[in-house]
Amino acid sequence: MVLSDHGRSYPHPGAGARKCPAARTSPAAGGRQRPVAQAGGAVAARAGGVEARPPGAPAPGPPGRQGREQHAARAQAGAWRQRPPLSGEVHHSLRHCPGCSQPVVPTGVVKTHYVEEVVPARRRVVAHRRYGYFCPGCAREGVAPLPAELGPAPKLDIGVHALVVSLHYEYGLSYGQIAAYLAQHCEFPLSTGAIAQICTRTAQRTAGAEQELQAMAQQSPVLHMDETTWWTEGVLHYVWLVATAAFSWFRVDARRSHQVIVEMLGQETRIVVSDFYSAYRACTWLLHQWCWAHLIRDAKRVAEVAPSAARAEFRDRLVAIYKAAIEAQSRAGPQGPQARRVICQRLGRLMRCPRYTEDTELKRLQTRLQQEFAAYLTFLDHPEVAPDNNRAERDLRPAVLLRKRSLQTRSEVGEVAFAHWMSLTQTLRKQGLELEPWLRQALAAYWHGTPLPSLFTPETAAHVP
Repeated sequence: MVLSDHGRSYPHPGAGARKCPAARTSPAAGGRQRPVAQAGGAVAARAGGVEARPPGAPAPGPPGRQGREQHAARAQAGAWRQRPPLSGEVHHSLRHCPGCSQPVVPTGVVKTHYVEEVVPARRRVVAHRRYGYFCPGCAREGVAPLPAELGPAPKLDIGVHALVVSLHYEYGLSYGQIAAYLAQHCEFPLSTGAIAQICTRTAQRTAGAEQELQAMAQQSPVLHMDETTWWTEGVLHYVWLVATAAFSWFRVDARRSHQVIVEMLGQETRIVVSDFYSAYRACTWLLHQWCWAHLIRDAKRVAEVAPSAARAEFRDRLVAIYKAAIEAQSRAGPQGPQARRVICQRLGRLMRCPRYTEDTELKRLQTRLQQEFAAYLTFLDHPEVAPDNNRAERDLRPAVLLRKRSLQTRSEVGEVAFAHWMSLTQTLRKQGLELEPWLRQALAAYWHGTPLPSLFTPETAAHVP
């Protein structure tokens, strides 16, 4: 990508944020164009933040409508890529004219173009030579140890492990695609079997991080949950997800019952945002916030499958109540409680309206609202609770895309590795932490037999109750 100075792709260090406007015509010159030097002075003055005008000219008065629009357009700062720090320079000059081949004379004009390059990754083989030693004090003899994260018999650096894990679980590349990418772009031949072993073995060695995720989930007062199908060795399983803004915790299980929720969260009272699936409804000790997006989608589907005036009216009223509820949730001051009471009254009138009772589908939705009235309005009294389950669905999306592009998992070991790395990669991303440094520390702790490093920043850990 070529970025040019004279094309204003990068700002000059002494220039203002606006591009230089064209030279205007001076009224004193009788309509003639300003001299180049005067125009250059005006440009320099505007670059310094001062509007230049001829000597003795009166200060400009309030601009008209057209003038205000032009002034607003000039006042808006431009946007461009910041000039990156230089890594090197290449100088280009000519000794002979490209047209007539005569020797040329330098003019002193220099035009600079900034070209950003990508340094290709290449395989590098490093010999770690361990030298022996003898201690005369304790008569101990041995050899110098390797870096702790490499383990006793290393073959691949931790950077390779982190790259493979990231390409597969963050970017959704299959094992074959990862092997092709490494061979083509890094000159690093690696078989699909070796890639699979990297994913599973590093997951086993960092399995202790699951305990921290479970502890964080069980201490969080508000959670999002969702689940979707997954196939392991041709058998139907389910991917369960517990998520907040701070972490994502995945688990693959053959069950789709509330027992999985009990094992993941325990039976403490907390708010869980989810869809209307029966496994969540069976957890009566939870405070539910049912997803409004699913409810509105259901109402829209009913109105589209068999259109009628009553169904369209029900859908529109439900959408209007939802939008008003979003506004009422964030309303502060003495008007807030009153606005939330109005939402409860409007939803109550909708679910009891006799015009919809003759339609079986609308009656079903009314019955659901009557039975789960409080669970649909939990978010009104809790500003930190979302009325939809979009957070969980967004976090689950990478797993869904990987499911579409692969045969999923072929063993229980691969199933555990999948859930493990989906949890860790998403959690580290939410915490703003890099995978490779964390993995180096984690593997060093594994080989030393010490606790793994935390997945969370100190700021996040401090806000956990």
